[in-house]
Amino acid sequence: MGFSVTYRSTGAVTAAEAEAIDQAATCLCDDPHWGVGCEEICFDECFDAYAEGHLSGRSKLSLKTRQEYSIPGVETRIVRSRDLIDALCQISREHQVDWEIGHDYHNGPIGFIRSGLVDDNLMAEIDRLSAEMEAIRKGKERPGRPGVIPRF
Repeated sequence: MGFSVTYRSTGAVTAAEAEAIDQAATCLCDDPHWGVGCEEICFDECFDAYAEGHLSGRSKLSLKTRQEYSIPGVETRIVRSRDLIDALCQISREHQVDWEIGHDYHNGPIGFIRSGLVDDNLMAEIDRLSAEMEAIRKGKERPGRPGVIPRF
């Protein structure tokens, strides 16, 4: 159970740029905690298949609780939506690529990352989604109490 955050470059990228950005994303997500709460940053297809030269992809965020991920004796950090946005900001700064961000429950972009900075609309939506996801997780942690249903 979860939802996907989508990301798409606002401008066309060359094959070399796409490869460098993909390698940067792979390095940022080369952490055993990626995949716990959020799929790694993953771009669609190879550069020949990029729609109109834009780089795009999606990462699914999970609504599982910490207990559902826990392994006895191992500290588990859950990757959250802010971690995903922070990673895309870093890629934006390092590779001069701006991003249009969306999610499964909204038609069109919810905001943008430009020059490594998150716009106010995106930050407000990410904060809202994070709060609703946390409320759902807390509802799941307390059996017998209904979870909050998100209003996407």
